[in-house]
Amino acid sequence: MLGSIGLHSISLAHKSADVGYDIAPQYWGRGLATAACRAIVAWARLQGLVRIQATVLPDNSASLRVLEHAGFEPEGRLRKYRWIEGRACDVLVYSHLPA
Repeated sequence: MLGSIGLHSISLAHKSADVGYDIAPQYWGRGLATAACRAIVAWARLQGLVRIQATVLPDNSASLRVLEHAGFEPEGRLRKYRWIEGRACDVLVYSHLPA
């Protein structure tokens, strides 16, 4: 298995979902996550979803590049949003909206 991608926190009422993905480190840098993000956004649009968003740690430069290459745009910072290894961490919010 090279990795996985999926939608979570799906709200049909608000036509939104969050995307999450994980690629095995030996396959990083090959465009797999970017291609998967583009594909799942296209599929989500066919399902009637309008807003697809992702949250990412500010120091995760690889994931930030994936989202930007997949057409996501930065929206801002959620302070102390995720609890990771015993501490509250900020995350950046990115969204993909129809043109």
